[in-house]
Amino acid sequence: SPGASQTPSSTRPASPGAAEGKGLPLTAGSYECVAEDLGFLTSDRQGSCHLLQSAFGCEGGCGNQEGPELPAYVSGSTKSLTAQQCLIPNNLPVPKCEAQHVLTQRLCVCRKRGSP
Repeated sequence: SPGASQTPSSTRPASPGAAEGKGLPLTAGSYECVAEDLGFLTSDRQGSCHLLQSAFGCEGGCGNQEGPELPAYVSGSTKSLTAQQCLIPNNLPVPKCEAQHVLTQRLCVCRKRGSP
């Protein structure tokens, strides 16, 4: 979308969108997460992996999981089997801005409020 940018979340629990990753709450300020903008992160699996690797490193590679909070990076400080992996959903139409998981960080889209 015009005026949109990819932004990793900066806090855990996972930011529900890039607007919060920029230090702005989703309910105030001039930026917002728009769910339709998140589709680019799941439409091309290989491209999604590369985008996530650029943002988070993905030391454990990219893996497949299911969940509305995906795509996301699993924190390396957890003992999860997916620690330090970037997780991409197998079959999810559009990720949800408000979805989150305590062990992950997200790469979302931040758009200025009122942008087309």
